[in-house]
Amino acid sequence: NKTMTKHTPLPWAKDYGSSKGHIKSLGKNDDSTPTVARYSGYSNIEVCAAIKYDEEKEANAELIVKAVNNHAALVDALKSMCEWHEKQSTWDKGDNGYYKAKELLNSLNKS
Repeated sequence: NKTMTKHTPLPWAKDYGSSKGHIKSLGKNDDSTPTVARYSGYSNIEVCAAIKYDEEKEANAELIVKAVNNHAALVDALKSMCEWHEKQSTWDKGDNGYYKAKELLNSLNKS
């Protein structure tokens, strides 16, 4: 059984502050915002060499790939759930996570 290495703390943000071309971690409890990955118009995305541990870099790369590969399926599942709940006139949509799901779906449609 493979032990799962922990990725850099979430949330992550693109182009945070003055760090254009970087994906930064905002999930630490201190003032640091470590770079998780870099990208530019001249190269592909690079999981950041500034992270000291190869295991953490690998875990970050795995998280990025998993998120990208599953994004469309997760959005489709969320849409289906919201559509189903909208058809159920007897459900109290506020008690079952409907509004949180709808809010997330709306934010994904803006990006």
